[in-house]
Amino acid sequence: MGAIDETGWAYIATTRRAPVPTSATRAREAAQLAVLAERRASYTPARPPLDPAGRTVIVVDDGLATARR
Repeated sequence: MGAIDETGWAYIATTRRAPVPTSATRAREAAQLAVLAERRASYTPARPPLDPAGRTVIVVDDGLATARR
């Protein structure tokens, strides 16, 4: 469906065959932001997020979480 970071920046993939309704998108964004906040508090509570400005960032998604079986 897309990607979101902990600042709330989001990329939502849409196509003519499968448009994403705005209400569904907003609800999903809010849910994922809550998950990200929980993970930040759990994994790195004493460290602020890193600023990626000026860096090369490689994002890898193996699809395991969304793979259909």
